Amino acid sequence: MDRLFLQDSHWYKDDKFTSNSTTQQASIRHITKIRGSELYTLILQELNNNHIKYGRAHGMLKKAINLALATNSYEELIDMYQDFLARKQDTLDQNRVKGTLDNEELDVVNPIITIRKGRRPGRVKSAVEIQDKESRRQCLIN
Repeated sequence: MDRLFLQDSHWYKDDKFTSNSTTQQASIRHITKIRGSELYTLILQELNNNHIKYGRAHGMLKKAINLALATNSYEELIDMYQDFLARKQDTLDQNRVKGTLDNEELDVVNPIITIRKGRRPGRVKSAVEIQDKESRRQCLIN
């Protein structure tokens, strides 16, 4: 019967098992070759920042809900949330109205283009094309 024993890290004296710095440096070098010198771009910073903000706000909301339930003030909390949402929605709507008024002056619409089927009116026919029905019939007969 084979047994597998896991040994604690204090039993190992080898640097290979205690140090991961070489593998981390190699992976970062590889990423910098692909990505360029700037790894942590502005977009990534903003995403990370929004993630942190969302996590902090979610934690605070959970605490507020638990406290409201414990103190029997759930309706008061809901009213505060609804007031906040209404105020911020009004602010967004006002900004959209201002933005649309500014953009209406600059909004240029392309004209509607209709594509006609068949030949264009007034197009000059080439010498190869048959001019009328009678000459077409004669060509078909011959």
